[in-house]
Order: sequence, then structure tokens, then C-alpha cells
Amino acid sequence: MSYLRFTPLEYRALCQLCSPLDLADDFFPDFKAFLVAALLDDLPDLAKRIALFRRGQLRILFDHVRGRKAKPAGGLTQEEFRALTQACNSLVNPHRFLHYYKDSLVRHFQKSKPALARKLTRMTDEQFRELYGRVKERRRKG
Repeated sequence: MSYLRFTPLEYRALCQLCSPLDLADDFFPDFKAFLVAALLDDLPDLAKRIALFRRGQLRILFDHVRGRKAKPAGGLTQEEFRALTQACNSLVNPHRFLHYYKDSLVRHFQKSKPALARKLTRMTDEQFRELYGRVKERRRKG
């Protein structure tokens, strides 16, 4: 199995660089050149290492940062997802009553985060169940 190792500083720099990018597959051919150019001034050793990456190593990095950017179900932003996670912290195991729980969350967010309330309203029960599963997983990980 192949893997890459980065220091916390290097990893944060890579995540910050890739955060605003559209990491569609058609960007992959330009990914290495972009990273090397962007890192050359501030982290020249990392830029040199990435310049030496083989295609497989670069694909691992590309897929990883693209996966980190994936939005939670329903197209929520990370901020909205955090707010939802905080709101869900008080509920222990609502699986049998998720539909009602979704309705109460919509009411909870109507004034403070109306965009989030609208997104929750548009979700199907299955989408909300998936989203709640992600919230529960995030709580478990801390």
C-alpha cells in the first residue's frame, strides 16, 4: 500500500492551498505544477518533494484533498455542518424518530441559520438519515 507523509505544517499548507480549488478530474494533469508553484516560496522543500512525486503518489494526494473537500449530505457548508453537530449533541439515539427530529432542527435554525433550515427542509428522509449518520460519526471521533 502506498502512502504519503507530511508534517502537520505541510499538511495544513496543502489543505489550505486546495481548499478553494475545483478538484475535478480534469484538473489532475495541472495539479502537480500548481502545488509546486504555490509552495516554492514558503515551503521549498515540500515543493521539491512534490515535484518528484510519481503519478500514483500524486493521485493519492489529489484524491485525499478532494475527499476532504466533499460537502456533507444536502450540500451543507462546513460551518452549517458544525452548527448541526452542536445542535445534535443533546440527542442520544433518535433513529426511530428522525423525521420529527429533522422538523425540530428546521424550527431551531429558522432564525439563526435560515439557509441551513431551508436545506434541511429540502432533504428527503434518507438524505437526512445519511447526514445524521455523519454527525453521529463526527461526535464519536470528537
